[in-house]
Amino acid sequence: MNYRRFQLNKLVRDKIPALLAKQNIVSIHEPTNEHKLLVKQLFEKLREEIIEAENAYNQQDLLSECADILEVLYTLCRVSGITLEQLDKTQKQKKELRGGFEERIFCKYVDVPEGSPGLNYYLANSDRYPEIDR
Repeated sequence: MNYRRFQLNKLVRDKIPALLAKQNIVSIHEPTNEHKLLVKQLFEKLREEIIEAENAYNQQDLLSECADILEVLYTLCRVSGITLEQLDKTQKQKKELRGGFEERIFCKYVDVPEGSPGLNYYLANSDRYPEIDR
């Protein structure tokens, strides 16, 4: 049988190698034992899943991708020593303090006065918040 090789170089779910083998697909894989590398791979996987959710064609696809995002997020928390209870508590505290997204508020820009503590934040993150002319 002739095979064609495709490079993946990504973190996959635990049962993927066995599922591939059932399709006569040979996968070369290894566990990620180094913590820093695992965390990096989880963030890469999270970005991948977010892009897939953004490109979902319908509600069922979006539901599936959101479930994938949660799986990666839960794993990231677990390997980082964060419990789901801590995550839930912090999420609720942040929502209480800053609100959620129910009101669908889209902020176009902010005018920050000179000397304001917030000015340093925006200047330090100019790649995300470029300064524009008034």
